[in-house]
Amino acid sequence: MKGFIHHKNEIWYNNDMSKPDFKECDADESPLCSNAHLDYLVEDHHRYFGIYMANYGQRGCTGDPANLI
Repeated sequence: MKGFIHHKNEIWYNNDMSKPDFKECDADESPLCSNAHLDYLVEDHHRYFGIYMANYGQRGCTGDPANLI
């Protein structure tokens, strides 16, 4: 994929972000973090920290996102 850039450091949650466990990788696209998983799905980006992003975006990214689950 082209047209995007990740920050130098990657914070990798090898779960659904419902747990506070994460790993910090200090290389771009590190094979020790997300690049270790080549089964990317659009659905992987629908929820972050249990929040459904479409609902939050449709409300103008305002308010407490925790109330929009």
